[in-house]
Amino acid sequence: MSYDLKAFYDSVDELTTRDRCLSVMYGRVPDSLGGGIVPLNVDASGNMLIGSDITLNVSEITPVNVVQPNPALLLASVNLYEVNGTTVSLGQKTMTASFPVVIASNQSAVPISATALPLPTGAATSALQTTGNTALTNIEGYLAPGQATMNGSVPVTIASNQSALAITAAALPLPTGAATSALQTTINTSIQSIVTELTHGQATMAASVPVTIASNQSALAVTGTFFQATQPVSGTVAATQSGTWVVTPESDVAPATQNVTTQDLATVTTVGANGQAIYTGTPTAGSAASFVVSTKTTISVQATGSWSGTLQLESSMDGGVTWSMNGGHQKGVAYNSSSFTANFECTTSVAGCTNFRVRALTAIPGTATITILESVDPVAIYLLNSPSILDGSGTSTKATVLPGSTAATTANTALVVTLSPNSALPIGSGTIGTVNQGLPNVTADAWPITRAGGVLNTNQVTIANTPTLIVAANANRKRLVLVNMGTTNVYFGGAAVSSATGQFLVGVAGYPLPVYYTGAVYGITASGSQVISYQEEAS
Repeated sequence: MSYDLKAFYDSVDELTTRDRCLSVMYGRVPDSLGGGIVPLNVDASGNMLIGSDITLNVSEITPVNVVQPNPALLLASVNLYEVNGTTVSLGQKTMTASFPVVIASNQSAVPISATALPLPTGAATSALQTTGNTALTNIEGYLAPGQATMNGSVPVTIASNQSALAITAAALPLPTGAATSALQTTINTSIQSIVTELTHGQATMAASVPVTIASNQSALAVTGTFFQATQPVSGTVAATQSGTWVVTPESDVAPATQNVTTQDLATVTTVGANGQAIYTGTPTAGSAASFVVSTKTTISVQATGSWSGTLQLESSMDGGVTWSMNGGHQKGVAYNSSSFTANFECTTSVAGCTNFRVRALTAIPGTATITILESVDPVAIYLLNSPSILDGSGTSTKATVLPGSTAATTANTALVVTLSPNSALPIGSGTIGTVNQGLPNVTADAWPITRAGGVLNTNQVTIANTPTLIVAANANRKRLVLVNMGTTNVYFGGAAVSSATGQFLVGVAGYPLPVYYTGAVYGITASGSQVISYQEEAS
């Protein structure tokens, strides 16, 4: 409970005029506690009597000046007898039984005495100074007067402005690798050689030191015989042929062999002009032996090993981006082909090509080892235009040789030939004119020859992976043309044909294969089926 003097007295004058003596004071009880005015008494000993349930809130009392005519009364003391129900007594108490105080800001020194004071956490005591004492003992030992060994000395750093120190020693160690008289043998030898080579006077080339003429060297006078039998020449020199020239041909190149072990399933085939097959893409790994041949014109190709299937020769002129079939001429036989089903050896031209390869068109059981030999020597001569043959009479009359599919005209110059009496002409039909030379087995001057048959047979047959008859034998057959109608490879032969032994027809729609054979023709695929159309010309 608080008593507010301001609520009871209107002014200082009223306080001092109405109550001249402070022996009795009044306080106003707040309305929340019932209101009214109660006296505040002071006992004879000067103690202020305050109820146990009443709190004197001094902070809420506005200081006032009280006029007291009797100065003696102002010197009276007031004793605190009890605070907050706790009796106040003299003497030292525990912290919980003591009043909190604040040391004055200008408090003079306060003496402190204690038998023991607690140390901060981790403070050192004599029990924790063993290491320090040992270290101090070691330092004291290092700083003992007199010179000591390096191991017994304290490391120091010379001051940056240290004056010169006098050093005396019977011998100083050399840095690692420093030269001594024992290590100067090579240098001494080299210096002696230089001295010898720089001896005054002219010497032979072998005994002279090489020098380089300065880039701005003035002209040097040359005397004596200076034309050597052989003069060094630099720059471009024009040569005129005379005498005997030795020309060394460019050597052949034999790249490392490569193996083909599996079928190519990745190459993409498209059809170009006149049914030409064009291949692009990267072959399946292990399905092609590929070589770079940019500086060669001819290749000899050999396939060895134990394998079966079909290998095809191909070349590229654009660095291996696009490929086409490249026929080869088998050695020892009059046979040209771009595909083979057994070991072979052939030659082929790669003039104008950058790459050559042998690629597997079918499954390859086993391993086919491909060996090539590259050469600059031409393997054959290719005639791009019709050749002309002069008759040798000096009249410049030419006999023209045309392709077999071109019909002769009256404008073509004649070619006179003589039939060999050792070669009999076969009997046939057709007329070649009057022959005035006796022919074997010919009883009349009229000799009929028929080039093409008068009967045309066509059909389409589905080929599977077992031998299938395409066309029966026909003794009157003049020509048979087989055409692949799809993209599956087909192989042709007799009744026992297989994909490992048959004549290969590439799986390109519209690709033809002419056959000059009168027997029965069978076909087979490695897998799946394919429709084949044929055209038979017969008499």
